[in-house]
Amino acid sequence: MDKSNIFRLLAVVILSSLTTYFLYRSQIINVSKRPITVSFTARGNVDSPFALYYTEDDSESFSEEKKAFSENSLKTENTKFDIQLPCTHVAQIRVDFFEKPGVVYISDISIKGDKKILFTYNDVKITNDLTFEQVPEGIKITSDKIDPFIIIPDLNINQSAWFVWITGLIAWVLLSLLYWCILRYMYRKMNTGNEAFLLLILLMLFVPRFFVSEETVSVVEKRTLTEKPKLNFKEDMKGYGGNYEKWFNDHFFLREELQSLHDGILNVFNGSQGRLYKDAFVGEDQWMFLRKYNGFENYANVNLFTKEELESVSLYLQYLEQCCTQKGMKFYFVIVPDKEKVYGEYYKYVEKVNPDSLGRAQQLIKYLKKNTDLKCLSLHDRLIKEKDKDLLYYKQGTHWTELGAYYGVDELLSFISSDMELNRSSIASLDSMLKLDGDILGLCPGYKKQDEHYYKTPVLNAESSVSFEDVYYHYRCPSRQGKITVLGDSFGFLLTKYLSYSFGESQLSLHARRGSFFVPKEEIDTLNSDCVVYEVVERSLPQLTIPERLWR
Repeated sequence: MDKSNIFRLLAVVILSSLTTYFLYRSQIINVSKRPITVSFTARGNVDSPFALYYTEDDSESFSEEKKAFSENSLKTENTKFDIQLPCTHVAQIRVDFFEKPGVVYISDISIKGDKKILFTYNDVKITNDLTFEQVPEGIKITSDKIDPFIIIPDLNINQSAWFVWITGLIAWVLLSLLYWCILRYMYRKMNTGNEAFLLLILLMLFVPRFFVSEETVSVVEKRTLTEKPKLNFKEDMKGYGGNYEKWFNDHFFLREELQSLHDGILNVFNGSQGRLYKDAFVGEDQWMFLRKYNGFENYANVNLFTKEELESVSLYLQYLEQCCTQKGMKFYFVIVPDKEKVYGEYYKYVEKVNPDSLGRAQQLIKYLKKNTDLKCLSLHDRLIKEKDKDLLYYKQGTHWTELGAYYGVDELLSFISSDMELNRSSIASLDSMLKLDGDILGLCPGYKKQDEHYYKTPVLNAESSVSFEDVYYHYRCPSRQGKITVLGDSFGFLLTKYLSYSFGESQLSLHARRGSFFVPKEEIDTLNSDCVVYEVVERSLPQLTIPERLWR
């Protein structure tokens, strides 16, 4: 093989590989991935709607953003459904039947992705307000409740990618043949291979301009990206070239990937271990923070509520308050701040675009106080005030410590005491113990550093006992009066514990048991309390945009 053919073959390999990669990045090939598909046959005896939700993580709650399908009519004859999920990984599936579906028959349930799973009666782990039995034609579901649902957990199914590899290989071969023919044709016309090779190299120089990014803010770089300059022939154009270069440097194709490659190479040569993981990261002084649930954007306060979302959350909270008021119970809405909002000095990789005073939590509180009579409270300022006394969140966990929960409860009790008379407990002493909460440590594989901080734990001047009854964690304090119920997330455990020292009876019902933050009226009707506290951690606030059809 002569030299010209060697250069031509090298050019073909490089150009066809780059073009195939660009086609993948621009989704032209990527869309051919086989999607995760939920298939089943169903029929019902009444005209009842149903919907299918999914999550991409086991700890993630079901929400409207992850709804893949909504059918307004479950027909009386058998109907085959093939529902494609718009995600690359699915952890859980939930089917909601909404309102009084009567009798429903489901058969031939399967989920297809990188593997195919066929489901039977025994594979459904969680149900709500329905009877569930195996019959010869499949599974029979019966319910006359408002919001019955089924959850299939522990799926761990990924999008099947073999289509991508086959399509990519075919595209690469076809492109190689095309480039080879083009180069041979140009070589014959120009009588040399150098001109053809140089021409293709020049064409490649324009590729970064063809796929520019439209992002306006770089959270990772802690800054706003340069806006594209406008060309105006009537004004001085001397600065246009420099301004265009600044814009292009902020938006060219594969910019973030090249930056990541650059940082990775530096880490290799510097001998440093990466501390930025998929779902978490290690900040300053061995502090760990969540990266999932849009952690960077939430910390930077760039994800704010729209006017429509604020109105949706407001209407839902007013619905809860109305349900409680009809039962003679007072209603309080409480926001627990994310760990990074209290200990931002240990955060890394991101700086705030907006201050916390303009963040989503304060945005919601201000809207509720201005437009409703809801009793709402954010614990952010109180925890900031007390943080110098000892750590209020675990260094390697996402939750607050015993002392952090105590200060949060103390602020909440001050809020409640304006409505009712309380015999509040106080701290008798402080214990100090090595108590680990390493739920984030499990998201940082290979990281060995252990938390060695001795956390302070309040000892109160009252005695409280706890038991688990039905779906509630139930506390009793004989020396106190009154009853309180907490509808909360995982932060509600310690919140309820320290509330129990100031109430005769205290109970916790977890949102996670329902799979969402929606609380049906039937549950509130079963409560017998003086007041109800609806607690939500700040990062979960978007999940309060509950559709009106669920509670109207």
